[in-house]
Amino acid sequence: MVSTVAASWGIFLDSRSRVFQFSAYAFDVATFDALAALMYGGCVCVPSEASRRDDIAGAFAELGANVLFTTPSVLQTLSPADMPGLEIALIGGETPVKALLDQWIPSLKASLPSYMVPTLALPISRMPLTPTGKTDRRQLRAIVEKFPMADFESYSTGSGVTGRVKQQPDSDMGRSIQTTVAEILSFQPQLIGMEDDFIQLGGDSITAMKLAALLRQNQNSLSVVDIIQHPVLTAMTERAVYFTNGSSDSRPEATPSFTMFPGTSAEIASKLAVTEADILDILPATEQQLIMLAFSPQYEIIRIPCPVMLVDWKVHAKAWFTDMRFFVTFLRRVTTTFKHYECPGDLREFQSRLLKEDSDQFMLWNVPSVCFFLLSQNSQRYTLIIRLNYAVYNAQSLPIVLKDIENIYDEQPLSTPIPFSPWAYKFLMSATPKTYEFWKTLLEGSSMTYVGDTFANMEAGKETFVETTRSLSVLEPPKGITLASLVKAAWSLTLSKHCQKSDVVFGQVVHGRAHGFPGEEAVVGPCLNLIPVRMDLSSIKHGEDLLYSIQRQNVASIAYDQVQFKDIIKKSTNWPKNTVFGTQLLHQADGPICTLKIGSVHANLDEYYAPRLAKELRDFVVTSTVYDQTHTLQICATNAYIDQQSADTMMDTLAFLHPGACSGSSSDIWCI
Repeated sequence: MVSTVAASWGIFLDSRSRVFQFSAYAFDVATFDALAALMYGGCVCVPSEASRRDDIAGAFAELGANVLFTTPSVLQTLSPADMPGLEIALIGGETPVKALLDQWIPSLKASLPSYMVPTLALPISRMPLTPTGKTDRRQLRAIVEKFPMADFESYSTGSGVTGRVKQQPDSDMGRSIQTTVAEILSFQPQLIGMEDDFIQLGGDSITAMKLAALLRQNQNSLSVVDIIQHPVLTAMTERAVYFTNGSSDSRPEATPSFTMFPGTSAEIASKLAVTEADILDILPATEQQLIMLAFSPQYEIIRIPCPVMLVDWKVHAKAWFTDMRFFVTFLRRVTTTFKHYECPGDLREFQSRLLKEDSDQFMLWNVPSVCFFLLSQNSQRYTLIIRLNYAVYNAQSLPIVLKDIENIYDEQPLSTPIPFSPWAYKFLMSATPKTYEFWKTLLEGSSMTYVGDTFANMEAGKETFVETTRSLSVLEPPKGITLASLVKAAWSLTLSKHCQKSDVVFGQVVHGRAHGFPGEEAVVGPCLNLIPVRMDLSSIKHGEDLLYSIQRQNVASIAYDQVQFKDIIKKSTNWPKNTVFGTQLLHQADGPICTLKIGSVHANLDEYYAPRLAKELRDFVVTSTVYDQTHTLQICATNAYIDQQSADTMMDTLAFLHPGACSGSSSDIWCI
């Protein structure tokens, strides 16, 4: 039996709770639980013995009760239609049967949003908890994974991924789509039907990018835009067949190299008196890359356990990095150098000194070189450090770099290099009049929302970083809503409250690899882009409306994110030319995505960020990072925008509103 004392916070007992006392004996557990309602100022409604025996529904209505604690067998004798005032039914003591679910689920569908209707009810003997008393999702997942398939079928409500009747594909293309979606989302293929929705199954833009790449390997041409805008597997299959049959979606053909500098690679080579082949890539190719050139370098630290399979690892490594194949392939992506150091003393101490000295040295702002440092000690301990710059890579690029390193070591073929600037040209030149019309419609009548003074002139040395962080349990978004949309909804409300504006605009970071350009998943470069998000809260009445409004805008904007912000300002708004994003939101899921294996040895990866001056990066950035069972929210700004106390207050508001947005509860969201 579930104890109300323990679960009262989860079922929202309060002063308006009227608990119907079904149990007949004072020593009954349910009697004790009902009395717990009095702790919260509620009322216990005790029916007569005759009513308890013959007319529970009538007594429930007569007493004006709204909460019922009982057993599954008793609840099965009642009808939802006869108890319209019932708000909470807490059952226990017996294992609920499928017939009970079939009886009550239809009433839930009639009175609740679709995302709140349960799709599966599995009986477990206990709820696993963390040391802090929260639900241990990892243990819960492990328990559920042990259930046989028959149990999933038995306890399915028929409204979710485990529904008993699933429309199976009737074509090779459909089967390919079903199998690939199942692989990406870690489902068994037979549990996914052709009527299922990729987003409702748990997909988002990142998993859609992985899905598009895997489909492309199977010769099925679908972009992230195609997947997000046609998420139902039937529609996705029809879209794939459409392209397979030779139809065109007007995607741009291959184009020459592009740069923000005037002239082509050949023209620039002529001016510099070099051959075009000597130019590896031209920077900057995008507005975002220009900004990132000012970023300080980041160092990926790879600690490699003693590789006993090698006679002399340092000799092998040096040959590895000086191998002509490496230079021909890797240098077409970024400028690379290799340095080796013998460390007579403590390896970590030498590493710290090396990183400080390297990050302190002057580097040409427009030459963001990649450097490999190999540190070795007594032929037993090795550390490989890669100096990287945001201007030549982003989070999606690092796994490509590490995979190349693995392949070089294993003497495996390397992937064909895809330079960044030609990709940028195709990406940005694919914008059409329809693109600018979309942004004009979305942003009409709005203005950028600023926190503090973005253009403040701070006295030299007086501008400092302001940071604040909160860690929360990972929440399950409602069906059809991505976690990124959930965070955007919470930030919209936080920004509105802080700035006292009902109509807010902020920037969101998108990965930029959503349009089906050949090889876009293998481009090494900052493919990410910043696009506006607008939310006019004056027209939003309920939390559910906010979530779905944000999600719809997110899906619609994916098709039009191949445009730079300066061009949106110029062609789609009447905003001042010097408009910048007041705040930026970056959501990252799945935590670390990088691994490295040297031969048979798995390396450990760490990171080091070079210190930077606050004035070099005056942005107001909200990061949302999900790893394991922890959701970390962080605000990073400078005192030109906000002081530490105000930043902490904003973070408290964001952390408070985040679970409220997830529940879609208007009381949680609007009573602020």
